[in-house]
Amino acid sequence: MYMTVLKVNFNTLEKQEYFMDFENRDFLHKWLTSQVDTSREESRMLYSLQYSGNELFFYIQSDKPFPKKNIEKAGMAFVKEFELPAVHNGDRIMFKLFCSAHKIDSKTGRQRFLQSDEERLDWLSRKTTGILGETNAKEIRISNIMIKDKISVPGVEFMGIATVTNEDAFCDMVIKGVGKCKNYGMGLVMYKQL
Repeated sequence: MYMTVLKVNFNTLEKQEYFMDFENRDFLHKWLTSQVDTSREESRMLYSLQYSGNELFFYIQSDKPFPKKNIEKAGMAFVKEFELPAVHNGDRIMFKLFCSAHKIDSKTGRQRFLQSDEERLDWLSRKTTGILGETNAKEIRISNIMIKDKISVPGVEFMGIATVTNEDAFCDMVIKGVGKCKNYGMGLVMYKQL
């Protein structure tokens, strides 16, 4: 798996050849899939937008290097690309995950965002049981992301340190992502070994 890191160049956004709406995740999903020859699911592509100070970075995980042909036209600059490091049983990792923590409401049959910190941390624990050992995960932020027009979905960002207990399941979790709304920039497990 490859990780491509792009930086949004706010100075050139007004001069770009076509408009990139970084707040509209439906638009971003369509732009990403238009850059590769296969669908997001077939290419095993996940992405995440991450702010660092006043800078916005676009992380794209895919099974092959991401094409760089239209990056500048979209108002972005290439930062780096690397293969994700292999992880083995017993490795300690620091991870970051922005995801949609939902469950099906038994009364209505509809999905609902988990309301309490305890519910969301329990949800994360269930998703990583048998993959990660005890973790000190904590919530960093909760925010709504716009999917299209005025439709938004709440997401939660977790960060923590854990020990990998099942390397194959961890690799599968990284490839498939965690939770729902992966088309919209959620579910990407970002990690580094300690």
